[in-house]
Amino acid sequence: MALLFESKTCSRCGGSGEYSYCQTHGTRCFKCHGKGEVLTKRGQAAQEHFNSLCVKPASEIKVGDIIRVDGVTVGGGFFKYFAEVVEVSAPHVYAVQTVDGVKKDTVGIDITSESKKFGRCKHTTSGKSDFRLAQSKEEKTAKRQIALEYQANLTKAGTPRKRKVKAA
Repeated sequence: MALLFESKTCSRCGGSGEYSYCQTHGTRCFKCHGKGEVLTKRGQAAQEHFNSLCVKPASEIKVGDIIRVDGVTVGGGFFKYFAEVVEVSAPHVYAVQTVDGVKKDTVGIDITSESKKFGRCKHTTSGKSDFRLAQSKEEKTAKRQIALEYQANLTKAGTPRKRKVKAA
């Protein structure tokens, strides 16, 4: 699968996607994850900008949104899937911490999601947490275009230019 943003050939494996043998992962290169290419600093900054366009704070999640759920199994394996939000509770205090003798309340939101494969799942989170939303093809294309425009305004080091680039 090709990367969405500016990339270069992996310097570790030379673009083959393979490096030294490991019994668990075979010959897969760990730097490029077997793709043969990695993002440049400019491409990485654009990818992070694109990712930020695809998330929404937990406080703005509403019933009907489709969120990505990430987790860890009891055995230590990672999983992620998309599920539809079926219920969102009002903000409430879910933890009280004592910091230097001062009580500090942590406000939380309960988000209940449901998927065909995993059923219902309740997520208690702070209102500051972000959830990645599922994107339609049109939304993803529009957000990618915004990120590409952002990438065009970055230096090689991945920082914003002080002067705008003139259109060709």
